[in-house]
Amino acid sequence: MSTVHEVITARHCDLTVFAFSLITNLCATDYDNQDEANHEEVMDVGKMRQPLLQEFVSRIVQRLKKELNLDTKK
Repeated sequence: MSTVHEVITARHCDLTVFAFSLITNLCATDYDNQDEANHEEVMDVGKMRQPLLQEFVSRIVQRLKKELNLDTKK
């Protein structure tokens, strides 16, 4: 799936955007290829990579918090 539409809308509203994607399967670009996209495989890869993504997002949030001097304890 693409985040292009969401980014265009957010930028139209003057929002700053950060996005990342997790590639979960090969793109079917060959019409002669019999392989089809499989939702179960996509979900399995997502579940398998969850710990890595959780750590990645957590570190980004902590870094932004520090760089922007945000204090969540109010």
